[in-house]
Amino acid sequence: MTKHIMTTTAALALMAGMASAQDLAAEAEVTDVDGHQTTVGAEASAAGAEIIDTAQAIGDATGDAVENAGSATANALNDAGEVTADALDATGEAAAAVAAEGYSAASDTAARIDAALTADAVVTSKSGETLGTVNSVDQSAGVVVIDLDGEMEGSLDQPIERIALPASVFSVADDGVMIPMSEAEFAAAINMQAKTQVTN
Repeated sequence: MTKHIMTTTAALALMAGMASAQDLAAEAEVTDVDGHQTTVGAEASAAGAEIIDTAQAIGDATGDAVENAGSATANALNDAGEVTADALDATGEAAAAVAAEGYSAASDTAARIDAALTADAVVTSKSGETLGTVNSVDQSAGVVVIDLDGEMEGSLDQPIERIALPASVFSVADDGVMIPMSEAEFAAAINMQAKTQVTN
């Protein structure tokens, strides 16, 4: 019986010690925050809630910033695209206008040369020397036959009275048509051509 009582006394002492420890733990957990008593668990829960609220606010702000930046970027790209399209349209219109003017000018020049390349039109050098007169024009072949001037014939190595030239070499002159060579250059070209034909 003594053994049993001792065991019960030990159990009671153990229980009292546990209760005392719980009281100490409870006292240690209770803290004073702004005049209100609270436990460490309640403080941790409140701190966790504040962290979650802060993280959510940061997430919302970041989301808004990303959305605003995306919207601003899209608007900037759209504006840049419109400016580029306008610039390309303007460039295309300008190029078309220049091409039309160039075509018109080339057309006018070609028409003037065609009108000037008539029978008996005077053919001069770039220096204004008379080389001969137009004998005939073959529009389909683009060839002009020239009757050489007497002085021009005398400067050649062989007796040549007529020579054919491409219509594309002629330009309009004040008193007929002109080729882009001096009399000496023209004579040298005719002599060279004549020697080549004799050799072949």
